[in-house]
Amino acid sequence: MSMSAPEPRQLHYFADYEGYCDGRPVVWGQLTHSVDVPADGELDAAGLVCALRRRAAEAHGLEAGQIRLCQVTRL
Repeated sequence: MSMSAPEPRQLHYFADYEGYCDGRPVVWGQLTHSVDVPADGELDAAGLVCALRRRAAEAHGLEAGQIRLCQVTRL
């Protein structure tokens, strides 16, 4: 019997998003993101949303607050 800690699991997500400037949509796109979750832990949903918005914003030179996630799907 092994006494090692449980292995973390990796969850994968796909997101559609839109980027807004002055209230108007200026960009849209899709991205994938993977997150490690401890085997005995729970997914930090707020952290996932922040990471998705941050990555989309960085890809287009926007602020995370300018990104609207239209759909997030676990793969």
